[in-house]
Amino acid sequence: MFTLAAPLIHPAQSAELPLQRVERLEDWTGLDEQLWETRNDRPALLASIDYSLGYLRSPAAAAAISNILCPASPWG
Repeated sequence: MFTLAAPLIHPAQSAELPLQRVERLEDWTGLDEQLWETRNDRPALLASIDYSLGYLRSPAAAAAISNILCPASPWG
């Protein structure tokens, strides 16, 4: 079994975090060229996302998620 070790941040605390300006990368580092190779890739990507969201609404997904241990949330 796996547990999460990342620190939890309350939503009210997130507004207190400072924003930092970053420079835009012009070389498109990390762009998945295979994903956007043709114009037909966008509909396939959207269909895949739709399928995934459908699964997440299913009883099978609820059962799988219920088996994952997560630390207790400090805000309920």
